[in-house]
Amino acid sequence: MAVARRLCCSRATVGPLLLRDPGVRSPDTLLDITARIVAENIPFQRIEERYDRIPEPVQRRIIYWSFPRNERDICMYSSLSRVPPVNSSGEPQNLSFCKGLKLLETGCVDSVLQVGM
Repeated sequence: MAVARRLCCSRATVGPLLLRDPGVRSPDTLLDITARIVAENIPFQRIEERYDRIPEPVQRRIIYWSFPRNERDICMYSSLSRVPPVNSSGEPQNLSFCKGLKLLETGCVDSVLQVGM
């Protein structure tokens, strides 16, 4: 199985250099790299059960990397209970994700909070 290589750097967000070159990237911290790898391979529940004390910053970064980053993955994880029919435009219908998105777009939701995966 081929593994895609990931860059270990993020866009720079501070400093005068950013004003000159918006494509400048800064290296990720060791905490972020480690938290990302842990989140991809170990369920957070297992980490909590195994270790008595986990520093708060470490917990936050693992939790941050535990959730999907793009809309397609979020849609997939929010709708695993059943396979919905596909309409003529090729988009799934009656997904929980789509219903939630419509509620957000119509102004029925003030603040969005995701709990769990």
